Amino acid sequence: MSPAREAAAVTAPQDCPRYDRCSANVCPMDVDWRKRSHVRGDEICFFMSEAVKPNADANFASLAAAWVLEVVNPVITDPALPRDITAALERAKLSGSRIVNQRAAGERLKARHKAST
Repeated sequence: MSPAREAAAVTAPQDCPRYDRCSANVCPMDVDWRKRSHVRGDEICFFMSEAVKPNADANFASLAAAWVLEVVNPVITDPALPRDITAALERAKLSGSRIVNQRAAGERLKARHKAST
């Protein structure tokens, strides 16, 4: 299935790869996200925070989750997005990517394991 087709097929938060670990009220996978409330300090979607970072396309592709970016991008640019989320995303642009950091940690662990065997 093409990434665009996969993105179109995602219509529920349960389709998100991080669904079991997420507590964000505003979920870009939710077609009714505009109806959800967001209170300052609520969790922000991991994928929305990662989508605003430099090299987001490559980072999402490395997760085999490029389709997620296609779902998230229209939401993060929507003027209806709560201001607190927009402000959090502006701050997220300035920090490093957790996708890249997790990948680097995995590579270091793999190298350490290989060196010990």
